[in-house]
Amino acid sequence: MDFGNNKKEKHKMIYWKYNDERLYPNRGWKSEDGINQPPNWQIWSDEYKIGLGLVRVEEDDPVPSEPTYDHLRQVGYGSLGDQLDMIYWDNINGTSVWQDHIAAVKAEFPKPE
Repeated sequence: MDFGNNKKEKHKMIYWKYNDERLYPNRGWKSEDGINQPPNWQIWSDEYKIGLGLVRVEEDDPVPSEPTYDHLRQVGYGSLGDQLDMIYWDNINGTSVWQDHIAAVKAEFPKPE
């Protein structure tokens, strides 16, 4: 069973550099004119940072995040409205569509030990 959302998505990693040196949040840095810049630089607008000579770097995240068990189960189960609709029609038609659906999701994404 493929729920479509359990595929790895490419995420971008964004950071800033100054004079080819990577800057880190909550750490100050020294500009070319020797002025110590404050550690809260990341709250500045992108335009202001660029004006100071910072370079925005955007690249593929080297470690894409894996979908979690909770996320896979939640997507697999579907919305509560859809589940209630399945339960309603099961009661009308004497079927077990909802129960079968939940069992298939649980089998596809078993609870981690």
